[in-house]
Amino acid sequence: PWVIAVPEISERELGPKDKVIILGSDGVWDRMGSQEAVDIAARHRDPATAAREITNIARQRWHSTTQGKMSDDITAVVMHLDHASPPPTRASSRSAGAAATSAAVT
Repeated sequence: PWVIAVPEISERELGPKDKVIILGSDGVWDRMGSQEAVDIAARHRDPATAAREITNIARQRWHSTTQGKMSDDITAVVMHLDHASPPPTRASSRSAGAAATSAAVT
């Protein structure tokens, strides 16, 4: 078990073809590929439902793979992008378009 304080970061300019952003802890990415997470997010209009499904699948896979003997943090944030709308104000951005869910594997 290693804890690394330096996150993996990639940067790129978003364009009109980009529809979703998914942030996930290593507990998600250790058990799910990025395309699978994108496919799950694309099936849901509600980002909270998409984040919940991503974390639930990762949690089930952790339990299955380790017979419930290992745990990891499993957190996902899903944001749907709407390029047709003007950028939200700070107050309106708190309630629109993004949701997070987290599950501890025990």
